[in-house]
Amino acid sequence: MRFSATATGGYTDAVELSIPVHLDVTPETTATGGVVEDVLAVEAVYLPDYVITGQGSLELSLQGSLVGALDEELAHFEPYKYESAVRIASRVVAAVAVQRASVGGLDAQSAEQLRRDVRNLILRQTNVSGWSWGRGWGWCESCRPDPVTTGWVLLALGEARDAGHDVPDYVIEGATTTIVGYTERETDVERPADPNEHAFLLYALVDASNDGREVSEEARAQAATILAIAQERRAQITNWGRAYVLLGLLGSGHSHHHWAVRAMLNDLTADTIASANGNHWEDERTPGSMHNGSVRITAIVLRALTEVDPQHPLIEETTRWLALGRAADRWKTTVERAQGMASLGAYAQLTGETRGVYDYSVLVNTDEVLAGRFDVPAGEYLDATSVALADLPPGEVSRVQFEREAGRPGRMYYGLNLRYVTPAAGIDALNRGFAVSHRYSLLDDPDTAVTAAAVGDVVRVTVTVIAPADRLFVRVEDFLPAGLEPIDPQLDIVSPWLREQLREDQAEALKASASGYCAPWYGWCYSPWDQADLRDDRLVLQASELPRGVHEYVYYARATVPGDFFVAPVQAEETYLPDVFGRSDSSRFTVLGGE
Repeated sequence: MRFSATATGGYTDAVELSIPVHLDVTPETTATGGVVEDVLAVEAVYLPDYVITGQGSLELSLQGSLVGALDEELAHFEPYKYESAVRIASRVVAAVAVQRASVGGLDAQSAEQLRRDVRNLILRQTNVSGWSWGRGWGWCESCRPDPVTTGWVLLALGEARDAGHDVPDYVIEGATTTIVGYTERETDVERPADPNEHAFLLYALVDASNDGREVSEEARAQAATILAIAQERRAQITNWGRAYVLLGLLGSGHSHHHWAVRAMLNDLTADTIASANGNHWEDERTPGSMHNGSVRITAIVLRALTEVDPQHPLIEETTRWLALGRAADRWKTTVERAQGMASLGAYAQLTGETRGVYDYSVLVNTDEVLAGRFDVPAGEYLDATSVALADLPPGEVSRVQFEREAGRPGRMYYGLNLRYVTPAAGIDALNRGFAVSHRYSLLDDPDTAVTAAAVGDVVRVTVTVIAPADRLFVRVEDFLPAGLEPIDPQLDIVSPWLREQLREDQAEALKASASGYCAPWYGWCYSPWDQADLRDDRLVLQASELPRGVHEYVYYARATVPGDFFVAPVQAEETYLPDVFGRSDSSRFTVLGGE
């Protein structure tokens, strides 16, 4: 748009403004992934005729290892002057994971720290056969042992024993007395025994009793008890409990084909929260439990899957999700981080991927789009590119070929994301991992949805995002109708009363959200959104972690230009799993002119 002015005397001036015009389109993504060993892999990509090829791309990514360099995680376990037994045990589990997964094993300093930690845990065993939380919480080392802490330390010592460290039999026997006594204690209906906790404790006992893959007599003695949990308490067992039941059944001598093993595996498979490039599991949170959180639950399930069936189809995508959680810094506690490292380490040991050194190439039809050499031990194991949709024939099938050098150790993982846009006018809502909507209302009537407003009216926009599971790296975009302009409360031109009204509306929305927590005496509310950007034409929300549940966000816009305008769908997606997305339906909004 160009505005010009001419005055007497030959004076002229002009200004030119550019107004962005967006196509009424909405993005969609289709994704897949796989693994290449000695035989090349081929994927077929079909580009529909109706796709607008001027936007979108085919994204290709390669990884020589999903696990990566686990030794970098040991920095999170630096020794403290006063440490709890749980932290020391977590460091033992983490160090053993690195020892198993890395080609060169542990460096000299980490190996010596591992030996000291094993000795420390052995010495901290109390006279009543357990470990206290001791120094980390300011309690004395002779405090009454906690059974769950005992189980975790026993797991750590079992890992250390399997890795070649000496753990005296009397240490295992003493802890066995504590665990068996706890699991066989009398309970009542008001405080019944937790079958998930029992499964965890019994697996810890079994794992520490066994010498490598050899099933010990002590482990066989628990076979009937673990089987009883699977048979009698199946309906009460959560996903993390099922994983420990599976591990316990195998560790106590049951066959991979035993009915209870297959039943637990089927239950876990049925509860998978899946996408094309990532699987995970969740449970209801239990206050005070160290097994809370989708990261730890998924890590335990991955460990069980690799033990029960190394060729299980869920393993690769579960590893992808766990590695993504690591990149998102979702490994919060030492226990969670250690469990994640242990599962990834076991997976790396199973696949041998950390030893991979090989050449690779990727062809799209007849064009080579990627080629190079991966050297995983040297840290060179990532590559990616994208192909514009204009370079793919619409209405035809394109052939994507992934190949790696045969006869060399390791594996190559690939991912394909087909991003495209489709016409949005009259389109229906779509839920492929998110249910999203937006609602307009006038400032003085929040309960009534409107599709029209007069010039000068302030419109309340409520964006609702429903996540059926925990999501990572979430991005939400809500485009405004062209006749509305967002109101940025950070600007000085915004009236104080309007700014205060917006703050109250946002606080109410957060209170009703799944992660809502407010401290009204401080005028503060927790928001899952790490960043909220108000731009000229849209709202953009971003969250590194979005808990499952319903989330609302409120912002204001002012009606400025009369007319009948297209309302684009609000969109949400996981940035690194773009096939997990959702959109609302499209609509129209009218801005009425003044007299």
